[in-house]
Amino acid sequence: MAVSRETMAALAAAGEAVLGIAVAAGLGAWSGMWLDDRLHTTPWLAICLALLGMSLGLARMVIKAIEADRAGESSSGSHKFPAGLPDESDSEDD
Repeated sequence: MAVSRETMAALAAAGEAVLGIAVAAGLGAWSGMWLDDRLHTTPWLAICLALLGMSLGLARMVIKAIEADRAGESSSGSHKFPAGLPDESDSEDD
């Protein structure tokens, strides 16, 4: 069973996104624990910095998804929405 190059690229992008969130959250938690130890604020900085890391990882993933969508849109010509979703040409203005 051969896997296409496009499928492998999509899997690599998904893996990178998940790994990016995990690494950002891990670095945030680690630095938060280090700061908690120094400032005696256990566990608040670890929690806050882990949440900040997850948020930044998620924001990075969304930005990369938007860039990939724009790159795919420009190469394919026009962007088609799946059936049932509104298109830009569908307006509710009466």
